[in-house]
Amino acid sequence: MPRPMAMPDREGSPPDEGTTFTISKARFAVHWLLSLLTLFLTVAAIGATVVSLLGVAPLDSPRTLALALTFIIASHAVSADPPQEFTNSIGMKLRLIPAGEFMMGTGDPGPHFGPRHKVRITKPFYLGVYEVTQAEYEGVMGENPSKFKGASNPVEQVSWNDAVQFCKRLSAKEGKTYRLPTEAEWEYAARGPERRRYPWGDEFDGTRLNYCDTNCELGKRDEAFDDGYAQLAPVGSYPDGASWIGALDMAGNVSEWTSSKFAAYPYDATDGREAQEGETERVTRGGSWHSPALRARNGARGMNDPFFSDSDLGFRLAGSSPQGTSL
Repeated sequence: MPRPMAMPDREGSPPDEGTTFTISKARFAVHWLLSLLTLFLTVAAIGATVVSLLGVAPLDSPRTLALALTFIIASHAVSADPPQEFTNSIGMKLRLIPAGEFMMGTGDPGPHFGPRHKVRITKPFYLGVYEVTQAEYEGVMGENPSKFKGASNPVEQVSWNDAVQFCKRLSAKEGKTYRLPTEAEWEYAARGPERRRYPWGDEFDGTRLNYCDTNCELGKRDEAFDDGYAQLAPVGSYPDGASWIGALDMAGNVSEWTSSKFAAYPYDATDGREAQEGETERVTRGGSWHSPALRARNGARGMNDPFFSDSDLGFRLAGSSPQGTSL
């Protein structure tokens, strides 16, 4: 199983009230207004062209050129706004995560958990709504290394190197850039600006994730909850456990590889921890079916060698826009 850091029993102060983050409704309103404007200008431009062909007005008249120019500008404005969600060629659903700031870390003493510090995600990025499934992995890699077989189960027994190779092959297949999320991106997608302790909120609820509950065949099992599974669950089995951006299974099921090398906080993407070369231990996040509740917290960190694999360790994708522009 992924090697966890010893976690204290507390996570600092509760989050502040009134900081709930929602994607701006104004953005959607502007998007639809631009779409309507484009439709209007398209009709106008076609009409101007028809009028020109009939000889009523020349095609290069100022009015016709102005309409065409406005149409081009409006079309670019609409097409430049990336979709909030898309499904790729193998059926993976990815959701757009907006840029923003959040407080990373638990606030507990020690370089592995704190200090709690502000991190800014400077660019929007796409993140898989679900963990990579066994069917998806086999469709790209031609094999399924998992111990607990099931097409809709998350793939497991994959190393960091295996996950990176999957991203490279899928990128080549689609002409896009797929990758593992950074540790900061992962925690931002799980915690959000609200500073949630768990993906769904601040109170633990053993019915919202697959962890070592009463079904778990380990001495550390939690007999207070029954999550319905002794090992893996199909991805998306716990819709009530969704994070603020709708990502599922961010807590439990399988721990997830990130791109980041394990290093002390504060997080700094420019200090070498995001270098892809080397055999340094990589960060894992999210806890698993094999983990106690403490490991399900958004701030919990694990780490393993990049060649390590186990039956409670998988991954999810981060990626580029459907148009192929790398984020």
